[in-house]
Amino acid sequence: SFSPLCTTPKLGQSFASICAVGFVAFALDNAVVLLARKKVLRLSQNFPAAQKGTVHEGMALTERKPHSPATVQGVAKGNLSELYLSLQGEGLWVGIPMVFVRTTGCHRRCKYCDTEYALVAERKARLWLRWRTGDPDLMVDNPVPFGQVVEWVRQTASGLTSWVTFTGGEPLLQADFLAALGKALKERGFRILLETEGGLPEALRKVLPFVDAIAADIKLPSTTGEPLNWQATETFFRLLAQSGKEACAKIVITPDIDESEFRQAVTMLAQLHDEHRQTLPLILQPVTPARFVTEPPSLALLLRLLASARSHLPDVRIVPQVHKFVNLA
Repeated sequence: SFSPLCTTPKLGQSFASICAVGFVAFALDNAVVLLARKKVLRLSQNFPAAQKGTVHEGMALTERKPHSPATVQGVAKGNLSELYLSLQGEGLWVGIPMVFVRTTGCHRRCKYCDTEYALVAERKARLWLRWRTGDPDLMVDNPVPFGQVVEWVRQTASGLTSWVTFTGGEPLLQADFLAALGKALKERGFRILLETEGGLPEALRKVLPFVDAIAADIKLPSTTGEPLNWQATETFFRLLAQSGKEACAKIVITPDIDESEFRQAVTMLAQLHDEHRQTLPLILQPVTPARFVTEPPSLALLLRLLASARSHLPDVRIVPQVHKFVNLA
C-alpha cells in the first residue's frame, strides 16, 4: 500500500525530500560516531586500558591484585581535555571546591553526554589556573607530562581545596597515567575523587590504591542508548565494595528509562551490600537535557524510582547536577 502523502505529486515530492534529509542527517551522525571511535582506537597507545584485550571483565577477583604504591609503573604523559577549579556538583561531594582534571577520549556515546568535546582525543588541553570563567589561561599540546599536571593542580588549588577530581571522557582509559598522577598528588597531600562509567574493572584495579573516593555510573541501556556489560559492571562494583573506599553508585534518570533495568541494577547493589556489608549509596541523578535528551524526568517518575530502590537499599538519594544551577562547568 502507498502512503496518502504520495498520491499528489507535489506532496509526494515534499515527503520524499523530508525523508531524504532525515536519512542524510542520520547517516552523518552515525558516521561521526564511527570516525570518533576509530580515532580513539588509533590513539590507544596513549590509553593503555582501552587497548583491545586488556580488560577482562570475567576474570575472577583473585586472579589479579591492585598495584601497590611502591610498585606502580608510571606513564610519563597523558592526554587532557581541560583542568580548572569548580564546585563538585554531583553525588556525595556536592558543594566541595575541587580541581577538575578532565582526560580526553571515551569509548561510550551516551545519549545525554554533556561533554561531547572530550569524547575523542584533543590536540590541545585548556587550562584555567583558577575558577573556570572566561577564556583559559593556557592552551598546551597533548600529551602532557604528569609532573607538569601536578604543578598546575597545585597552582589551581591555591589553598582553596585539597580535593582533585579525575573525570572525562573516561579517565580509566588512561589508568596507568592516572595511577602515576594520583600517587604524586597524594604524596603532596591531595585527596582524589575518581568519576567513571563503572564498567572497566581491570583498569580500576590499577588506580584504586591512588584514589580516595569513587563515583561510578551504572549506564542503563535505555538511558544511554548503548548496551551494558552487566558482568563487568558487577565485577567493578564488587571491587568497590571490597575496597573500603568512600564510593557511590549513580544512575542518570531519563524520561524513557526502562524500570526493569533499574530494578536489575538495584538488585545487583543489594546483593553486594548483603555479601560485603558495605553500603554503596545510590544517587539518582535527573538528567540535565543535553545531546539527544531534551526533557528531564518527571517528579512522579523520580519519586517512584526512589521508593522502589529504598525498599532494597539503605541509602538512596536524588541529587541533580547542582553546579549547573550556579552556571559553573
